[in-house]
Parts: sequence; structure tokens; C-alpha cells
Amino acid sequence: MAKLVEVTVFKPAAGKMNDALATCAEVKSYLLKNGVDEVWYNTGTIGRHFGCIISYQVYASGEVSGKVNDSLNVDKQYAQLLAKMNSQGEFISHDSYYQTNI
Repeated sequence: MAKLVEVTVFKPAAGKMNDALATCAEVKSYLLKNGVDEVWYNTGTIGRHFGCIISYQVYASGEVSGKVNDSLNVDKQYAQLLAKMNSQGEFISHDSYYQTNI
């Protein structure tokens, strides 16, 4: 079974990068405790995602991603973390990709 990677792009409001990164650390910890295999972040330094935070969440499979996300969608603590993120900027995109071995 192929791993599934969710990629989320978030643009912090002006002056909110450090706050958003601190919140990302909270989100990462929460996701890892709730079934996500790996989480890491990049910050865009040039190009179309300049000034953005790019999040990568790795799941064992698409089925696991669905189960974890179904659980998180009704989780009040996770909703509070997302609301905190929303107060610090805006979500630009969220996409899912299956890992491909070529």
C-alpha cells in the first residue's frame, strides 16, 4: 500500500510568522499523537510560496488518512488549534498525494 502525503500551504499574516510556526509545533505534536506517521514543515523563501509555511503530513495509506481525518474533523481540541491558525493568517491550499515509487 502506498503512503499518502497531505500538503498544506498556509500564509501567515504580516508579522505573524513566528506565532504561526509556534502554533505549527502544537499542531504537529497533536497530529503525531492522533495517527499521523510524520509531520514536517518548510518555509517558502522564493517563488510562489514565498512567506508561506508548507506542511507535510504522511499517513501509512489513504485508508489511514481517511480514518484519522474523520476523527480530527469532530475533535474539539483540534478545531481550536485550527481556529488559532486561522487567526494568524490564511490557508491557501490543501492537497493529497499518493507516494509513487519510480
